[in-house]
Parts: sequence; structure tokens; C-alpha cells
Amino acid sequence: QPEKQNMILKELFAPLKPREDFHLLSLDPEMLVLVKFVDTSAKIPVADFNAKTLSKISLNEKYAGLGGHYLLLHKKIVKQHLDCGQKIG
Repeated sequence: QPEKQNMILKELFAPLKPREDFHLLSLDPEMLVLVKFVDTSAKIPVADFNAKTLSKISLNEKYAGLGGHYLLLHKKIVKQHLDCGQKIG
């Protein structure tokens, strides 16, 4: 019931401003696709050992950035996101 869940989340987050007060983080990028009540610029996929794949998704979908442990994020990936104005880490 994604629509119902989106409605519930929208009500819970209503007093807050996306990007300013919160970002939505997920280890599963498919979950971010299901969240419709907030713009992609307030979403951050979190990488474990799939940083390269999630990096491409984050850049293509214009997410707020890419989360993950710095040891798993190659300098090239970090630079790409920072150059696009995305958050990293």
C-alpha cells in the first residue's frame, strides 16, 4: 500500500521542510522510488558495497547525494558528487 504509506509519511513530516529539516536515507534505492511525498533532492541512497551503482542512480535521479562509509567511496565518486553540488558521506 505505497499510496497509504506516502500519505501517512506526508502527514508525519508536514511540519518539517525537506532538505532543510530532513533528508530521507535508504540502503535500498527502490524504497526511495516509492516515496512520492518529497522531491528527489531530499533523498539520499546509502551505499554499503554498491557505491558505484548507487552513485550513478544518485547522479541520474538528482538525489541530494550519496551516503556511505568514506572507506568505501572512491575519490573519483566523491569528486563527482561534490562537483554536482551533492552531499557525500
